[in-house]
Amino acid sequence: MVVAIVSGFVAGLVLNMMVPVGVKNAIVYPTPANVASIKYQDATGVCHIPTTSDTACVPGARPIPVQA
Repeated sequence: MVVAIVSGFVAGLVLNMMVPVGVKNAIVYPTPANVASIKYQDATGVCHIPTTSDTACVPGARPIPVQA
């Protein structure tokens, strides 16, 4: 009985380690509060720092989802 439980536990651990973990990319939008601390690096290695400016909303603008 104990051997079956232990072997089942070990098999579960092995299977759990073989299944890839889902990685979710998080999109970080600059806000006025964190704009100075965010730096972006493009494919050529050039770094960019975003700047903020107030603009009027236009029809068809996409809303930014809430970040957790």
